[in-house]
Amino acid sequence: MGMFIRIDSADFIDAVTDIIHDCWFAVDNISFDASRSRLDIPFEYEPPAAVKRALLRQGGIERLCRRGLLSFENVLSYVLEDTEKVGRYDFNRIQYSPTEGVIKVITNIPLLLAVYVASVEVTVEIS
Repeated sequence: MGMFIRIDSADFIDAVTDIIHDCWFAVDNISFDASRSRLDIPFEYEPPAAVKRALLRQGGIERLCRRGLLSFENVLSYVLEDTEKVGRYDFNRIQYSPTEGVIKVITNIPLLLAVYVASVEVTVEIS
């Protein structure tokens, strides 16, 4: 049981933010496959409080934390500057600038992660 969402329009980039907001990822786990033009960010998904309460009432404690994967397709290049060196960061939001062709991953702890894309194609998978 899981979830898979694919967006190919900047109009829906906020839907990605809604899913991954406050999830945590490790900088060392970010991978870029140049041959596939794909950047992957594995993360830990924890459902919102209301969903947690419902799962707990139904005895679904084992389903509270899941693995997630945020992927960017059509990647031309990316910039990663980890000035804080804390290793783990939380997603705040995803922001797209069509004039620059860049998707920025905004975190609450300072981190620069800019993904330059030929076109918007983002997937979120939670398992």
